[in-house]
Amino acid sequence: MTPAGPLSEAVVLVTRPRDQAEALTDSLQQAGARVIELPTLDIEPLEIGPRQRALVLDLDQYAHVICVSPNAARLGLEVLADYWPQWPVQQQWAAVGPAT
Repeated sequence: MTPAGPLSEAVVLVTRPRDQAEALTDSLQQAGARVIELPTLDIEPLEIGPRQRALVLDLDQYAHVICVSPNAARLGLEVLADYWPQWPVQQQWAAVGPAT
């Protein structure tokens, strides 16, 4: 049974990937919403072709590296680790949002 709360009349469709929906679903349910999880996408790494490989190998040429989502950070860092066992030191790294 859904608890009473500010969203007690709401039915919310959560479309996040299944492994990333739990926290949002829990928060919505705590606020009283009835939640339906319907994942609409899968997060998968892209294939690294020659163009992407060249960009990764030029990592030390960039002044800033910005991760725009938790998925981008996780998958991007996995790729970078394959090519850069020791990170270049001159970059400024930034993440958009606290989850990233």
